[in-house]
Amino acid sequence: MLSIETTQSVLPTYQRGPDSPWLPLSFGGRLRQRTVWPYHAQDDIDIATMRRDDTCRHTAVRLSNGLLEAIVLPGMNGRLYSLRDLRSGRELFYRNHVVKPALVALRGAWLSGGVEFNFPTLGHTVSTVSPVFHRCIEGPREVAVVVGDIDRSTGQRWQVRMGLREGRAALDVDLTLANPNPWRERLYYWENAAVPAAADMRFVCRCDWTVGTPSLPFPMRDGIDRSLHVNNPTPLDHFGYRSHADVFGAYYSDRRLGTYHVAPRISLPGQKYFTWGTHEDNRIWERFLTDDDGQYVEIQAGLLESQWFSDWLQPQEVARAHGSWFGTADMNELTWSTENLAVAAAVIDDSLSVEVHSLDLTGRAVVALVQDDHSRRQSLEMAPGEVSRAVFPTTAPGWIEIRDRQGRLRFRRRWYGPETQSLDPQRDRRPPTQWCLRARRDTAVGQATVAAQYHRWHEARERLQADAPPLLALDRVLLLAEVDLKTGQPQAALERLHAALQETPDQPRLHAVAAAAAARLYRLEAQPAHYTAAWDHILAARRDPALAPAMLRLLADIEILAGHLPEAIPLLEAFLAARPDAIDARALLAAVHRHCGDRAAARACLKDRAETPFTIFLEIEALIQGLASPGRPTTPAVEPLTLPELPADRPWGQVYRAAYVLEALLLYWRAGFHTDVLAYLDAAIKAGQPCGLHPLAALLAMDAAAALGLEDLARRYAILAGSAVDWVVPATWEMVCLIDRARRRLPPEDHGALPLLAGAAAAENDRTDEAIELLSRAAEAPVGSARAVAARALTGTDTPELAPTREEMERIVGDVDDAHR
Repeated sequence: MLSIETTQSVLPTYQRGPDSPWLPLSFGGRLRQRTVWPYHAQDDIDIATMRRDDTCRHTAVRLSNGLLEAIVLPGMNGRLYSLRDLRSGRELFYRNHVVKPALVALRGAWLSGGVEFNFPTLGHTVSTVSPVFHRCIEGPREVAVVVGDIDRSTGQRWQVRMGLREGRAALDVDLTLANPNPWRERLYYWENAAVPAAADMRFVCRCDWTVGTPSLPFPMRDGIDRSLHVNNPTPLDHFGYRSHADVFGAYYSDRRLGTYHVAPRISLPGQKYFTWGTHEDNRIWERFLTDDDGQYVEIQAGLLESQWFSDWLQPQEVARAHGSWFGTADMNELTWSTENLAVAAAVIDDSLSVEVHSLDLTGRAVVALVQDDHSRRQSLEMAPGEVSRAVFPTTAPGWIEIRDRQGRLRFRRRWYGPETQSLDPQRDRRPPTQWCLRARRDTAVGQATVAAQYHRWHEARERLQADAPPLLALDRVLLLAEVDLKTGQPQAALERLHAALQETPDQPRLHAVAAAAAARLYRLEAQPAHYTAAWDHILAARRDPALAPAMLRLLADIEILAGHLPEAIPLLEAFLAARPDAIDARALLAAVHRHCGDRAAARACLKDRAETPFTIFLEIEALIQGLASPGRPTTPAVEPLTLPELPADRPWGQVYRAAYVLEALLLYWRAGFHTDVLAYLDAAIKAGQPCGLHPLAALLAMDAAAALGLEDLARRYAILAGSAVDWVVPATWEMVCLIDRARRRLPPEDHGALPLLAGAAAAENDRTDEAIELLSRAAEAPVGSARAVAARALTGTDTPELAPTREEMERIVGDVDDAHR
């Protein structure tokens, strides 16, 4: 019954142009453009000229449990493309039979259909049409696929596990969001499902209010039932607020069909409906996004109540949530649902009809209507995916109870009578206070929080200029220090925090950020005073249980930098006990064991990979372990890494794959394991891996060579970094440090493309004057670069000295002339 396979599926695809070759600068958020640094725009889309390729193949993971069949596309965000009921053939979601991108997402291109996963940035995410990591899992009673990605802007990781269990008529979705940094990062997640738009469709959400900027009554507003799709003529969102049920979804009344999501509201409170509207003008999106599959609407599950605000993931925090998608047929609109069964209660001909859809319960059950004077009971026969019915000759209030064949109570909800049905007539119907929205909107600190979460550094600093009220003073200082730290100013962050701690010395959150700033300075300057400061602040911050794991990891990092490798081992082990999914920490623990000479322990660390797709960290460590083994071959084999697939029609794919590898290799650079960095890069270059062409590879090799006393080699690598094709790198502190060290190692005439990389990083970190000066120098640089080729070709000033760069670009990227657009 259980099966899972990875295939190449033919899916007609409209071919968009290549990703933009231009730097996606926003100057620290001053330019409110769509692109999120360091991701390139995917906006070369023209509905009139896009070519349809009817033979285009896409990697698809197909999994089935005999009741449902799911198709997942790892090359497109890990999107759930299809979920089909195998008995009826019904598609539970809107299935778009073509891949037809339109300009909707943060980077431009976006696809309709199925279920899309959005983290951590407001809107349709940066990977929505891009390949992500994936891993297939086959067990004795379940098949699953895990998809996920590493956000290159913040380093955060998301992974979604989609599983089909034996004897269960639902797709289970397990979500893991991780912040591996020693500071806060934004938290935003919405699971966006598309369902067909239809005249008989209703948004099922048991709430009295929907929220946006104002709170609005729901479902009735101005005498109109807004839950009906036909009553929403223009584009709008409904965010169900203070919902009374764990289940929400779409119901088609004429056909008695439903598609629903169920999850505990405490973990996934967001219940959203979006429509383009029924007005004829808005049907233009059908032509933009599909050929023949008609209009769709979106039902979305979220970690927060609304998309009007985001929250924080604390340092080293891991957020988890679980939900399930399922469909119903030949059944009334759902009233309640649990993880095991769904119930529809309705008044029919002066009787109470109770329909029960089993998700995974089998055998005889008893449904009862328990009232004050007596109770009525009826037997049901349940099977996964089947509907059982009971009718009670009364509609009076009471409790509906369902017990399984062992007599265990599996369901109990209050029926309030025919007027309000499942809703308590005494409930509070006053407009809700949107505390989270007010926290972000009503104060300068709250507004600055939103700006900082989305890396609008200039706006954040401006809003934090004035003193905050006493209750917000701590948040103001914390936010300013985090902005300093994230924009490459750890000394300023530490001084700001020390000043605040003079007034409020017992604030663990301030100590935690101060520890991160001191640890950063210790990595950059190797001054013992910074080591001592980091220790002091870690001891003060560890009292907060929420910060304790982050402090363990930070302490392990500085102990490794100090050369205290044996002391780092128990710290990493304790951290992994609290955060077992932190696969980068597991790779680091293996490296520490290896440097301590314990090869057996190092190998043992590689065996426990958990259910994560990010095995690249352990794979790199496995290769380095092989390079360090006695008797290894002169040119060892470099095994392929588990990376997002490389679409044949995406010329920049090699760039993105190289960036994943090198950012994983930064784990060893941060730890000061310089021989590991050089060993891996040497093996990768000999094996012809494209990461060797990336400027970050040369920068890492330069710094490692310098640390080992090989100054001539370090200088050659610095020159190579400046002459390499200038691929975009994140504006992180590691990049800023490495680029700055390369520039200081060389005379200005040898800088080549380094000013461009430095200028881009300065621009994104809101150092605008410095960025302008550096970018001006980059434009005058004698050494050609990718963007120099493109810029001069556009202006008709292409010169012979750019020919080698052009040839290299054509070899790596493809048709440069096409990229000029």
